[in-house]
Amino acid sequence: MKRLVIFFFVFLSLSAFASATSTCTNYLDDGNDIDAFGYVLSGTTYYEDTCTSSTQLKEYYCSGTSVTSSTNSCGSCNDGICYSSTCSTSQACNPVFRKWCSGSSWSDSGYCTDSNLKCYLVDSTCAASTCTSATCDYKNHKYCDSNEWLDEDYCDSSHCGDDADSLGYCFCEDTTKTSETSCSDDIDDDCDGSVDCNDSDCDGQSGCECSDGDTQSCSTDEGACESGTQTCTGGSWGACSGIEASDELCDELDNDCDGQTDEDCTCIPGDTRDCGADEGVCQAGVQVCQSDASWGICYGASYAASEIEECNGLDDDCDGKVDEGCGCVTNTTQSCGSDVGACAFGTQSCANGTWSDCTGDIEAFPEICGDAIDNDCDGFVDTEDETCAETPVNMSDSSSESVIAPEEEQIILECTSDNECNSGYVCTRAQCVYEGSSSSSDTEDSSTSSTSSSLSSTSSSSKESSSDYWIYVLPFVVVLLLLFVFALWYVHKKKMSKTSSPAVKTTASFSSPFQVQQKNISKASPKKTFLDKDLEASFKESAGLFKK
Repeated sequence: MKRLVIFFFVFLSLSAFASATSTCTNYLDDGNDIDAFGYVLSGTTYYEDTCTSSTQLKEYYCSGTSVTSSTNSCGSCNDGICYSSTCSTSQACNPVFRKWCSGSSWSDSGYCTDSNLKCYLVDSTCAASTCTSATCDYKNHKYCDSNEWLDEDYCDSSHCGDDADSLGYCFCEDTTKTSETSCSDDIDDDCDGSVDCNDSDCDGQSGCECSDGDTQSCSTDEGACESGTQTCTGGSWGACSGIEASDELCDELDNDCDGQTDEDCTCIPGDTRDCGADEGVCQAGVQVCQSDASWGICYGASYAASEIEECNGLDDDCDGKVDEGCGCVTNTTQSCGSDVGACAFGTQSCANGTWSDCTGDIEAFPEICGDAIDNDCDGFVDTEDETCAETPVNMSDSSSESVIAPEEEQIILECTSDNECNSGYVCTRAQCVYEGSSSSSDTEDSSTSSTSSSLSSTSSSSKESSSDYWIYVLPFVVVLLLLFVFALWYVHKKKMSKTSSPAVKTTASFSSPFQVQQKNISKASPKKTFLDKDLEASFKESAGLFKK
């Protein structure tokens, strides 16, 4: 049962489809009519009368429910219409032939010039200064409006869209379009008889803003603007006769006519201003405003030569501070050390912000008691210094007290001769020294040289006495070393003699002289000889010297 129902519906659908496709309808003409444009609608297909050449027409018409066509010869074929080579209306003008009807034939004599014929009023190719308003030149697809031939919106129903000789050119297939898709293609896209701007769908669109010839006021009298008038041409408003608003130019004028002058402008072209800064090594310059209302580069300015101070006495980073972070200024010098007592100033040089070591100075050294000089540069001379105050200096072998000048009578001033010193003072070692102190020093020198064998006085002798002392002591040291070697040999030999057998005595002829002497010594009593005493004294002196 279901299969029968489905078959029935399929049958009905196919029947309806066959019925729709078998429908044939003639439009605009009576069917097989070559003197008028027409078309046939068969189902959903359109068949239009068409010129296959300038003298042949293919005519479509319905024959029952089917579409039939025929080919016809013409005097001239234009837009699906076949124009006969003969005519019947006297003096009728035909733009297709560009001829007028003379009797029963077409003539071109005086076609554009004969004022009686007036064909120039209906044919745009005659280029006359006038034309008959609303006349359609169906060969050139133009229409007359205010003595001017126009082609814009030719197929609009308000112009030539309904003209019998223009139906073929203006034919519009019915489509699914419901609005004008373009407002400037001279095509009735939605087939409603209105083309482009004449269709309400194009109101306000570009090219459809106004009707040709209309006028309106424009611009304003604000700022640099001036009001004027605009005229509509080709569906668009023309230029304003006044002065309209423009982009702001930063020229001290209100170019955009908004009531504000040079808003958002950085500067006015041509203006100048100072730039940079007169700080440190930097110098200010001048900037000029460019044509784009922006400041140019800073001319004549010298910027910071360095971001880091170079310790050269200048503000290199132009921050208002000179040589910050530097210990000194490069290539400068300063005194260093001390000039107290025997000390003397030296010099330090600055390099890269740092002082060098002190050079050329005389530094302090331990105080030498009795030379009347402040050797350690502490402002105290000899006995004034706590070093010498605790240990008085012996100036001779005697136990008499040393001669010491009063505190106020020590070093007074530098000198080169005794004449430069005060009374009672002598010039010694470039210093004015109390005369008693000088003589004591001389006595000390002579006493030291005469008693060089006494090692207890070596701590107060001068460098010259020490040198002489070693000349005398060195030989004693050598002798002492020899005796020490001999003593070692002697002890060794004595031990050997005690442990030897009696047979050894028979070989005395082969003993060395030292062995004979050893026997004699062992028998003798242990008495110290003069030589032994002398060596012992020398040894004690040497021991004292090395201990020092």
